[in-house]
Amino acid sequence: MESHGIGSDGQASSRLVVAGRGGARPGQNRDKLDCELSPLKLGGVALLGAVLLALVAAAAPLNPESPGPSKEKPRDARWLSTYEEISRLVAEAHALLSRHDAIAIGAVYARYSSRFQDSIADQIRAMLRDAVQRQIFIPLEHVFFDLATRGFKNNREGLNALRECLAAKTATVVLFFATNRLFRKIYRSLQFVEEQVVDRRLRAIFVKSGVDTDDTKRWRSLLTMHASMDEFVVGMYADHIRAAHEGLLDKGIVFGTISFGYAGEPIPGSLTRRGRPRHKLVINPVAGPWVQKIFQWYVVDRIKMDEIARRLNADPTIPPPPKSPRRIWHHSSVRKVLTNSRYRGEWRYGVTETIWISSKDYARQITRREPSR
Repeated sequence: MESHGIGSDGQASSRLVVAGRGGARPGQNRDKLDCELSPLKLGGVALLGAVLLALVAAAAPLNPESPGPSKEKPRDARWLSTYEEISRLVAEAHALLSRHDAIAIGAVYARYSSRFQDSIADQIRAMLRDAVQRQIFIPLEHVFFDLATRGFKNNREGLNALRECLAAKTATVVLFFATNRLFRKIYRSLQFVEEQVVDRRLRAIFVKSGVDTDDTKRWRSLLTMHASMDEFVVGMYADHIRAAHEGLLDKGIVFGTISFGYAGEPIPGSLTRRGRPRHKLVINPVAGPWVQKIFQWYVVDRIKMDEIARRLNADPTIPPPPKSPRRIWHHSSVRKVLTNSRYRGEWRYGVTETIWISSKDYARQITRREPSR
């Protein structure tokens, strides 16, 4: 089984097979020939086989131990630094407990959302410490994690790799830091533990929550209680964040994405919880005049949006629209400027809300009947 915990994304390559002229039809038995092969034809087949073998040998790596082309996704600096820290923590755990001295082989899973950006190593450190105390050996390839992934999401790279590990039963115990690191929904957590762990006669331990499936009489009740608290806390945090954003809006302080034509100016002595300077909204001296120009072209000169986009792209000194992958203007980006109520002095917060669609495993933005603020 290919390891997917730290070194792979778990994606398998696929090839499109097309039967060409004279090729086998679906269901055709190619072993049944209508005529016997003559010696000349046999010699031609042998020669063709030799040529193909030579081509394969030429294409193969000289070193049989050298890997082929990598199928992994490019890893960013944060992922690489996390991997290095995990490798060090696992090596320290192995120095305390060898595979020979362990009574079980285990796996660990960690996840963080955008709110807990540096907690992966802390989670894994705590789980490895608990595993050593329980005499559970955790191989490096059995450490699975997801970076900046929401707990509502079911389809995650690290979690899918853990599913494969449990299905293959290469680990008999899986450790989680807490119930909120697995899922944010009660039924999702119960379903995962029941189907992926208990039904396979494996064991799950939530280190900080005190949930252990070996406690057959109480683990479901404890897991349900902790998962319920997780859902409650998420809702409470969301309410606090919305209230804080509305306060920043009233003060003219940056709290989200800055629209084209505006900029953030640092406020002396005002810091965020992360120690970064707060910014107040000001008009960008470079992009601001172009917002006025776009409105003049469209409203006064009656120029079409496609022509406006062409004019904007023709001048390299004009800033590109925000979040444009190719850094060029399109009909849609011009339309966003013209329909943005902020340019008319109407600032709103909470126009849309995010609804998680569990069956589709993605979030959808829907428009509220009226903005929150």
